[in-house]
Amino acid sequence: MLKMTKCNSSRHDNGITDIESNTNKNNLKIGDPVRVKEGTVCPDLKDLCIGGWQGRVSEITEDKDGKMLVCVRWDSITLKNMPGYFIEQSEVEGLDYTTMCLWTEEVELSEPRDKKEKQKRPLKRF
Repeated sequence: MLKMTKCNSSRHDNGITDIESNTNKNNLKIGDPVRVKEGTVCPDLKDLCIGGWQGRVSEITEDKDGKMLVCVRWDSITLKNMPGYFIEQSEVEGLDYTTMCLWTEEVELSEPRDKKEKQKRPLKRF
């Protein structure tokens, strides 16, 4: 089960551009399985600690200062254990709760916990 604790962190600037290549300075590639580092907070819900959430890199971008972001598509285990209030708040704000963009230093490579196909299935939670 995912932990839900309070933690502190700073977040993104504006001026983000897509990266043509599949890799970045941290050697992450599209499709790589990653885990969010402990102490990382949700960029859209500051009281939600997302450390331990896992998924796969779906996009790599760079801001105007050259700082790298990765978009993570959450794995089926993270989606299953995600707090309901986060899903509801995301839907109210028109955000996609199945993905999140984070700084590359907020994630680390991990072993996959599910198959890619499971990520594409609709969430049957409610």
